[in-house]
Amino acid sequence: MRYTITQSRLLYVLSQNDRKHQGLLKIGEVFVDNEIADSKNSQELGKAVRAVLDARPYMQGVSYHIEYVECTTYDQDSKCYKADDVYRTLRAMDIPSKTLGKYKDPTTGQTEDADIWFACTIFDIQDVICKIKQGKGAGHGAIKFRPEQEKAIHDTVEYFQKEFKDPNKGKHYLWNAKMRFGKTLSGLEVAKRCGYRSTLIITHRPVVDKGWHDDFAKIFRTPEALADYHAKGLEPAYGRRMMDDNDSQGDFYTLTREVDAGKKILVFFVSMQYLRLSQFVCGKERNFDPLKRAIMEYDWDFVMVDEAHEGIDAAAGVRVMNKLKKENTRILSLSGTPFNLLDKYEESEIYTWDYVMEQRAKQFWDEHHYGDPNPYADLPRMQILTFTLPKMLRDQAIQNNEVFKFHEFFRVYTEEDKLQLQKLIDNEPNAVKKAEYQEKLSEVKIDKFVHQKAIERFLSKLTKESDTSLYPFSTDVFRDHFRHTFWLLPGVKEAAALEQLLRKDDVFGEENGMFHIINAAGDGNIEDKNGSALADVLDNIRGNAKKNITKKDYTITLSCGKLTTGVSVPEWTAVLCMKGSENTPAANYMQTIFRVQTHAVLEGRQKSDCYVFDFAPDRALTAVAETAKMAVYAQTEKGKKQMKLTQKKEEEHLAAFIKLCPVLSMDEGEMGKHFSANQIFEKLSNVYIERAVRSGYADNSLYNPDQLMNLSPEQEKALGDVHDLLGSMPNAWKPEKINVNNNGLSNSDADHTKYIYYLSASEALPARPSMAAEFDENGKPTTHDDGWDDVMCAPSELFPYLYISHSQLLEGEWCSFSNPVLWKKWENKEKDDKTDEAKKKRDEENKEKRARMSVLRGVAIRIPLLVYGAEINDEAGEEITIDNFASEEIVDQASFPQQYDQFMTTLCFHFGRNQYFKRRRGDILISPEEQEVIRQMLEKVGADSKMDFDNYEEHINWDA
Repeated sequence: MRYTITQSRLLYVLSQNDRKHQGLLKIGEVFVDNEIADSKNSQELGKAVRAVLDARPYMQGVSYHIEYVECTTYDQDSKCYKADDVYRTLRAMDIPSKTLGKYKDPTTGQTEDADIWFACTIFDIQDVICKIKQGKGAGHGAIKFRPEQEKAIHDTVEYFQKEFKDPNKGKHYLWNAKMRFGKTLSGLEVAKRCGYRSTLIITHRPVVDKGWHDDFAKIFRTPEALADYHAKGLEPAYGRRMMDDNDSQGDFYTLTREVDAGKKILVFFVSMQYLRLSQFVCGKERNFDPLKRAIMEYDWDFVMVDEAHEGIDAAAGVRVMNKLKKENTRILSLSGTPFNLLDKYEESEIYTWDYVMEQRAKQFWDEHHYGDPNPYADLPRMQILTFTLPKMLRDQAIQNNEVFKFHEFFRVYTEEDKLQLQKLIDNEPNAVKKAEYQEKLSEVKIDKFVHQKAIERFLSKLTKESDTSLYPFSTDVFRDHFRHTFWLLPGVKEAAALEQLLRKDDVFGEENGMFHIINAAGDGNIEDKNGSALADVLDNIRGNAKKNITKKDYTITLSCGKLTTGVSVPEWTAVLCMKGSENTPAANYMQTIFRVQTHAVLEGRQKSDCYVFDFAPDRALTAVAETAKMAVYAQTEKGKKQMKLTQKKEEEHLAAFIKLCPVLSMDEGEMGKHFSANQIFEKLSNVYIERAVRSGYADNSLYNPDQLMNLSPEQEKALGDVHDLLGSMPNAWKPEKINVNNNGLSNSDADHTKYIYYLSASEALPARPSMAAEFDENGKPTTHDDGWDDVMCAPSELFPYLYISHSQLLEGEWCSFSNPVLWKKWENKEKDDKTDEAKKKRDEENKEKRARMSVLRGVAIRIPLLVYGAEINDEAGEEITIDNFASEEIVDQASFPQQYDQFMTTLCFHFGRNQYFKRRRGDILISPEEQEVIRQMLEKVGADSKMDFDNYEEHINWDA
């Protein structure tokens, strides 16, 4: 295994000696290792091109001749041209071309030209190459969108212009499009094609203003676009809340008046943070700002929300969006990770383009387009490489990675640490112990690492050459590969402390080594409001003569959240993740790691690969798995999911992802080991289980609230019985009150009652069912009457009424089925009914859902004690299973609630209530002395005391 960052482009020209291709030349490009391109030998380059072409399916059995080949790197190895540059310049010179094929992309549905040849000579092509190298090649002209961008634009325009019977339809659309998709250009093209006169851009990242402004010019101010607007008496204008003197086209009030007067097309940029401060939306501004209100009250034709996952579903964001929505306003939300928004949109309102789709398009382009310039060739492949940090340090104090926490490893001393130690000294009667505390106090240095020696060993390891692992900075070659990297750390103080260590390091330090350290953590605010952090990074990487900043050949950028969303630094080739845990939201993780996938030309070579070095493997695996689940969810019609089918699709998507973005373990002894889809999903399951346990089963993802609201009569009765049982226990936590549907519910137990169900499209009561002569397999009565069924199905839009009837076993005989009663009625929950009555009903339903989940939680938190108290024969190999878990042979069901309550009450008294629950969640490790107390308590309440706790370390000795 090796690290690859760039590859070289080889431009080739070939001919085919047959009638179809007579007088035509094919121009294409292939990518090869830099060592091959550096040979400069035309024969060697020709062999390299032929090796690539002969492996392509469409070239099998084809006789061709390579007329010309050269490496496209030029200008002292600082630039490279592309085959597309040659195509555009030939067309600008009116050189005729011929398209020999068409291809319909199954993903986008777009039909594209394929297999393009030029009617020219080799000398024409060489002349064009010279012009390009002299800076005289044809410009890009009008933007040519990639197929998936064109599909997104087309689908959105079509949706916004479509007429719907439901007045609430057709107003909202979501682009679930990966980072680097080109959402700004494509979104502005939607505004242009729809003919919107006023467009508002809202973002949580004000620093991206320049990017939006630049893209505005590419869409609205091209010569062709300006000619069209001027012919209509219109002038396109870009505005923002704060305009600088060189760029001012008028303030908001002037611009909107000219729009209303039919003189201008306006695109206006503003930050969400600015708007939600307004008193108009209950914001916290001290002095009323009329501009905020004016922006929100204006009747915008089109609103685009950039990085929409960042807070538009929070209360403040919702208030802003509600003010902006007008009768004819269309809203397009843009996000690479809209995991928190998917439930708010139907499948028909979401356009999805993810990393798997992109890399597949890149992979199969040549096969379907026969060597035409690949628009995806610039997009690097990503690889996620995991290192288990405790294993790197060979720390014997840590038995497994679950004990390891970044915030502890990188913890710095604070004033609180000094105060705590001084308190221990003051209260310690033992002279020896007091001396130990005093020595420890003398070592405390505020804002320095607590485990500094361990961190120094970690940095040393990163730069140490190893036969069993490829540490990213361990050789001069690797350091050249990773000249510019992005390091994510737990916090501001941690970043500052690491900056000081790096500056003194023999390899990383600028004085002793080669790397310039840029601390972008700032004050800890993840927003880069004025763009100063990004500017500092780019100025140091590229140099800025105006600011007297010299270009740095090697840089490390430290951050604790800034620059992780919405910014691009093309020179970054790797991100080092040293923050968070397996509970880090997948959206945050993916936004961060995709910062390094920006396309770039580095020293005249195309950036082909980029890397993520993650020192918490569990976090990387769970983020990848959750992303796969969300990708499938976004493309699944809501309400029509089939569990097994969905799981299969998730596994298929994850398998595709890790094939195109390999996830490998780089730990010593297993370097380059690939993680399989099954391993990754297994890790995700373990994380879900741990979250549930740590939350005391309060994690709502454990429960299906919709299913809890569609219970059968037996289930309703059982839920009510459990609720009453839990509520009757003295000194115990009580579940919230629930409302059991008693309509048609028998008081008999389940064994003595038989329910049957009738789904109907009509509200008319069905006839009373008759009893058949046959009984079911459980000895209960049946009916042959049409429409009645033993299995309950939830009502739907097609059959909105569910009726039930039941028979009871009385004195050994089954009674006739009862008169039918309405059990459930379907309601359209998607209907946006804003009446007070509808709102009250929704609130009541949500309250009922929470209450029913609280009952299940009351059972769930008692399960561990059930396990501890289970009567099983270990010597005989007997195990607790799903089938035997609730049996009376295994668990004394009558006593377990009292056992648990006695157990919990006593320990709450011993530890204190908050301290007890912190230990149960795992927030506080349980010492051996406390373990013994718990064992004694278990024995006292009648549970098996022969149990083992997880490993406990009295002290994690990082500095050993």
